[in-house]
Amino acid sequence: MRHAIQAILALAAFTLMGMLNPAMAQPPGTLPANRFANYAPVDNVNEAGNIPMQFVVAENEELFDNNEHAILAHERYQGPKNLVIMPGIDHYGIYRQAWQQSNQLALEWFNQYL
Repeated sequence: MRHAIQAILALAAFTLMGMLNPAMAQPPGTLPANRFANYAPVDNVNEAGNIPMQFVVAENEELFDNNEHAILAHERYQGPKNLVIMPGIDHYGIYRQAWQQSNQLALEWFNQYL
């Protein structure tokens, strides 16, 4: 049960980042895809407040440029933070070969900050 709560809190923290961006506000009934047109989490990373953030990225990320996304967000964030680059995996490797390691990182992070 504790692990499920921790996972929900992680998702909530990520979701909060999107909710804090005023560009995300849309009228009721708007398609969710439209909400992401102006979504800029790197630009708004400090609007989350002083919540601890752990950035976990794939070394061989093929969908995003780590330097322009998570690494830049990590550099800009002024609160408690940690950056982990998972060696040898691609974007979806975090859900496959690095699942145990990433899960352990999350648990350690939550144990420290919850």
